Amino acid sequence: RIGGYVVSIGNWQSMEPACIISGSKKALDTYTARLLAAMFSCRQDMSISNEKADIQIILGADYEKRFLPNNLDSLKR
Repeated sequence: RIGGYVVSIGNWQSMEPACIISGSKKALDTYTARLLAAMFSCRQDMSISNEKADIQIILGADYEKRFLPNNLDSLKR
């Protein structure tokens, strides 16, 4: 079992194509971080710091494309 708290939701500074999971080496070595990285196909990055959370996930544009149609204009009436 895994669990956690969502402490923040927002937009990242730049558009990332793929998922990134960041945190300290200790946090990234946990079962939870490894499982989340596998679930979302994330690469690990220890250079991004976050004072609010042990682990930060940036889902990226590839994740977004799984759920949004290619042409959003077709949804407008």
